[in-house]
Amino acid sequence: MTELIEKEEFMTDKYPSRWLAVKYVEEDENIQLKGKENVNTHDKLVEIVKRLAKHTDKTLNTYPEAIIADYRYGYIQSLLKQGVGSREYTYKPDLSEKIDKVVTQRMLGPLIMLGILYLLFRFTFQLGAYPQGWVEDGFSYLGHLGNYIYQQ
Repeated sequence: MTELIEKEEFMTDKYPSRWLAVKYVEEDENIQLKGKENVNTHDKLVEIVKRLAKHTDKTLNTYPEAIIADYRYGYIQSLLKQGVGSREYTYKPDLSEKIDKVVTQRMLGPLIMLGILYLLFRFTFQLGAYPQGWVEDGFSYLGHLGNYIYQQ
């Protein structure tokens, strides 16, 4: 496929030929859509991919995209085994994890939840009394104003 791509200069001004071949094997819709501009080469590549899919299904009982994924993950695994990307890490729990450790305890957790709900209840009705009084005073004023206007 790479030879065909290079020979036909099929999108090689934007992409490497090997990458294009892999994208065609993966049946990448965006690349195939761009490739349809050169219908002849596109059709040849699609035909090669179909033959490859038949062959891998018949011989390996899988499909080409799965083989590519296996190779990618194998490559990543080999890098990790070589120590690339590893570093010393010391675990240090943050504040959220410390709080979680306390509030998710079997006995203490429900008690903390009930305490918080009680405080929320008290807070709502004690602080809510002030705006409630303001609303009552406003309606009282409107009622007196209505009576005054009605009597005039």
